[in-house]
Amino acid sequence: STLKSIERFSFYNSALIKATLNYGLEVIHDGAFFGCENLSEIVFPVTLKVVGSKAFSNSGISKLQLPEGILYIASDAFSETPHMESLKMRMRQLYYGTI
Repeated sequence: STLKSIERFSFYNSALIKATLNYGLEVIHDGAFFGCENLSEIVFPVTLKVVGSKAFSNSGISKLQLPEGILYIASDAFSETPHMESLKMRMRQLYYGTI
């Protein structure tokens, strides 16, 4: 619960299949899960606020549900994700793209 961010390219090209991110996490930086082709499932905490550029690009994610409190998603956060079927989120206030 003390981890507040996942740094740039932390899991770059890793063999992760599933990830449940901890409560308290607020930021997923640029490219954090870039190239994780086997990553098919990820669970986000309600505390997540920011998803950076290409954070999940070239990953195996097919379905995604983002928490309601998220504030910013980079416009290319999920680019080149060929298996993506659905993206669900309930928004209060969202900044999408570049700030």
